[in-house]
Amino acid sequence: MKIKVLFGVLLVVGFAEGAVAACGGGTRVNGNDAVANLLRGKTVCHRTPGNPDWNWQEYHNPNKTLTDYKRGPFDPVDHSEDVGNWSTENLGTVQNRDEVVIYDYGTGGKYSYRIYNQGGTYDFCAVQSGGTDVTGATLVEGNGGCGDQSM
Repeated sequence: MKIKVLFGVLLVVGFAEGAVAACGGGTRVNGNDAVANLLRGKTVCHRTPGNPDWNWQEYHNPNKTLTDYKRGPFDPVDHSEDVGNWSTENLGTVQNRDEVVIYDYGTGGKYSYRIYNQGGTYDFCAVQSGGTDVTGATLVEGNGGCGDQSM
């Protein structure tokens, strides 16, 4: 019995570590304003697999305002609204860039991510300890929401 419990704990820990390691890989979006150029004027779309609703549907306005699309600007109940600002920063040096995107939601917190291109989807890997990684996000040109992209 003790061996089964220990194996179960090790299996869960192994999966948890694998989930953490799952963010990244691919090609790092980094250097010469690559992050800003990638996000400017686009909506980041993300949903948890198996969930039909979007977790993220945030438009990156060129003026650095971050807009949550929700159900669109004309929905009477859950309309689009500005939720904060976005910016980029080089945490490294000129020779050794470490470009990140920073989301500032005011009293909702400030979060920084490194972005990795996975060949059609993007991983947003949290810079700060305890941050939440977002894997498999897609980008849509403009601020028209994410629509019904297939999962």
